[in-house]
Amino acid sequence: MRNVAQITSYYPPHLGGVETVAERLAEGLSRHHRVWVITTTAGATGALRHVERRNLRVNRYRSRRVANVELFPGALVGMARLPRGTVLHAHVTEAFVPELAGLAAQLGKGPLVAHYHMDVRATGQKRLYERWKDNVLGPVLRRADRVIVLSSRQRAEVVARYRVRPEHICVLPNGVDDVYFQPRAPRQYGPGPLRLLFVGRLSPQKDLPLLFDAVRVLGPKAELVVAGDGELRHDVEAMARVSLSGQVRVVGAQTPQQLGEWYRWADVLVSSSEREGMPLCFLEAMASGLPVVATDVPGTRETLAGAGRLVPRSGTALAAAVDDLRTHPRQAEEMGAAGRHVVEPLRWSRITEMLEEIYDGIS
Repeated sequence: MRNVAQITSYYPPHLGGVETVAERLAEGLSRHHRVWVITTTAGATGALRHVERRNLRVNRYRSRRVANVELFPGALVGMARLPRGTVLHAHVTEAFVPELAGLAAQLGKGPLVAHYHMDVRATGQKRLYERWKDNVLGPVLRRADRVIVLSSRQRAEVVARYRVRPEHICVLPNGVDDVYFQPRAPRQYGPGPLRLLFVGRLSPQKDLPLLFDAVRVLGPKAELVVAGDGELRHDVEAMARVSLSGQVRVVGAQTPQQLGEWYRWADVLVSSSEREGMPLCFLEAMASGLPVVATDVPGTRETLAGAGRLVPRSGTALAAAVDDLRTHPRQAEEMGAAGRHVVEPLRWSRITEMLEEIYDGIS
């Protein structure tokens, strides 16, 4: 039995893909190992600060957001209490977490695994952020015993940008829950509106205004359901209410079971993101046999792997691709079947086994 600490700025009930990845890995590992989750109280209103069940302990520390970074220095106490030899698995999405885990590793607490989800762009203090990547994040990644990336593209990015030795980098894709692998009836494209679905955090990265442009182009031929929550929730609802009344529904955060129903309801999953890592909603839709139409950006490109349709970042291009599936339903069904085939090996149980193999290589 191994000791593992999953260190992440956010954790459910906070919404987001990285949070879900951390939770699935923590729960999967806890079946055979002792697991600590070191995280913040951000977005976790009502959740207990310290929870323990069997081999899994979740410790939430109060944080303060400064320059778009969650600072939670109280976690140093929790890190100091970890047993020696604990694998320090840091989910790298912003500053502080890499430094926190790197410090614990330097003090001899245990080996460091840096899980690189996406090279998130700076908002605000761009020059300071770039200096942080050069002078802080880079050295932490180079000192890590292993750096986990989501794809071969990210491997090349980490080698080029941060000068990490290729032999220290492991590719570990995101996974998908079994609940989404459900049989679905063949699509019947009738005279009614095409049913579009967006799933994700309502944040600037997702560029919902561009998606709304596509809905305007399609007009009464389409309706859109927006499933998710985030800092732009009120703005998104206002845009939908003012300019797309009757065409767009914002349904908020959904449970996995509810999302499964939405994937079965929809005709197409749509995405207008500026950038991505490995979107869980794509994997979930593909497992459900739902075709995906998305903007052609890094992360999206690798995830769809020929099983979806990529378009330039414009509302007109998104609308045209969606409308083309309406007129070619056989292509839509073939895309759905191809997607399901791609993600079949990516169940979380297998991803957890792959992670254990990574740990085995360093301990």
